Amino acid sequence: MNTELDIVIANYDSESVSIFLGYGNGSFANSENLLTSAGSNSYSCVVTVRDYNNDVIQDIVVANQGTNNLGIFLGYGKGTFLSMILYPMGYGSRPFSIVGGDFSKDKKFEFCRSQ
Repeated sequence: MNTELDIVIANYDSESVSIFLGYGNGSFANSENLLTSAGSNSYSCVVTVRDYNNDVIQDIVVANQGTNNLGIFLGYGKGTFLSMILYPMGYGSRPFSIVGGDFSKDKKFEFCRSQ
């Protein structure tokens, strides 16, 4: 069974996230870039991938350290995504990493971020 795993990378200086779609044989398509926001300064440890809106399509969440917010790219499937939806974290929060899980045991996925 071949699993077509993909790679997501946060690009600190170019204010974007790169997605490399996997072919299932160890090779990948050229990257597609999703813009985060001006001054976002995202690091690679600030990206999580999961189905966050329960539509069985993978979504991407990125912590934007430079702009004090979390951004989510909801997936359409086949490697396509909506524009980033921003969630403010508060002035000076500077989120640096994200961890996701069901912290409240309500069978819903939540985020925990560190600064």
